[in-house]
Amino acid sequence: MKSDNSRYLTSCYKLVGTGGESTSDYEFIPGEDCDLDEANGFDFTGKGMFDNEGNELTGYAYLASESYPYVMPYLYGSTNCNFEEYFGDYNDTSFTDPYSNGRLL
Repeated sequence: MKSDNSRYLTSCYKLVGTGGESTSDYEFIPGEDCDLDEANGFDFTGKGMFDNEGNELTGYAYLASESYPYVMPYLYGSTNCNFEEYFGDYNDTSFTDPYSNGRLL
């Protein structure tokens, strides 16, 4: 996801140890050079960011990043893990990914 100034949103975790092979080698250090919170999330509300169809993005979302931690290290709030409620029958082979241009999964 790119910010309103056309750069990718970036993680605030910085390498502070040696090697980067362990989670203890990284520390969350917020600053002007990064965007994501400690959970690798971002609140889009009021940021003037739009999707490919021109709709303004609002709300909070967890994001994958190009650097550590790559995926969310924390998950806050309640979740609804009812796959069928959101995507229908798991065994339904006609399901298409909305980002796959109509190709079947």
